[in-house]
Amino acid sequence: MLAGCSFAATTGDVPGDGASDGSPSDGVLTDGAPADVPVPLIDTDADGVVDASDNCPVLANANQRDHDADARGDACDRCPHLASTNDPDGDSDGVGDACDPRPALPGDLLVTWDGFYDDSTAATAWTKLGGTWSVAGGKLRQTDAQTVAFISPPTTVDRIYLAYAFDAITVGPAFTISINGNSRTIYPTVGDFAGVVQQTHNYGCAITKDPTNNVVAWASFGGNTQSSAVAWAADLVAGQRFTIVQTLAATNRCEFARATTTASDTEAVDETNGTMSLFVTAAAVDFDYVFIVSMGS
Repeated sequence: MLAGCSFAATTGDVPGDGASDGSPSDGVLTDGAPADVPVPLIDTDADGVVDASDNCPVLANANQRDHDADARGDACDRCPHLASTNDPDGDSDGVGDACDPRPALPGDLLVTWDGFYDDSTAATAWTKLGGTWSVAGGKLRQTDAQTVAFISPPTTVDRIYLAYAFDAITVGPAFTISINGNSRTIYPTVGDFAGVVQQTHNYGCAITKDPTNNVVAWASFGGNTQSSAVAWAADLVAGQRFTIVQTLAATNRCEFARATTTASDTEAVDETNGTMSLFVTAAAVDFDYVFIVSMGS
């Protein structure tokens, strides 16, 4: 034994080990220092992603999709297309205040949210008229720029709130078609029609690049697509992202945005029930998402 050094063997019960046979302590080393004890990994929603890493810890979402990249998974995001650090729902109807057309009134219902992921059914189950439609890379793409193309989700709307975003791939040139022997020039346009009732009424929002290269944004009523077009400082060109929000109730209100450039147009309406369609003419585009809410009466 070295001079000045001594030790005493420990026998019998060791405090903290839960045993009385002299075994090493459980969680406490014999010199009094804490041992490394594994922290339990909690997975509340049993989706295979532990709570500490889960962007939606109380609702199963193994895919962890977060379309707006706000760290809240689509599965539990009340506005999955709008990035926000807060997620209030003042009227508790399941639609977040930021995307609720009536944030103080309950009764609104989310009927369609599609971020066009690989398992989207838009290219297969949605009704299509013209165009070449596909889903890839998180986009709903229409690539035929020489046609009038429509696509409709299997949704009947009642007092609709519709939001969607798209990126233009190519824009123009215009082309000419013949309808009942009459020629009609089709200019680059992207938008939607909603509230189509037996093909007699429809209401839309769209952005059009006209023959003089002006860009107009408009709300349509009864198929009159230029009833109240408003000039828009933004240009409909390839490589830019646009958003359109339509609120169809007593009026048809359309809001358009590209970066910080915005416009709006409003028309009175008399029918608000029916189907809705996205449409593209003389352009190829990628739609990024569609978000549809049915407003209560």
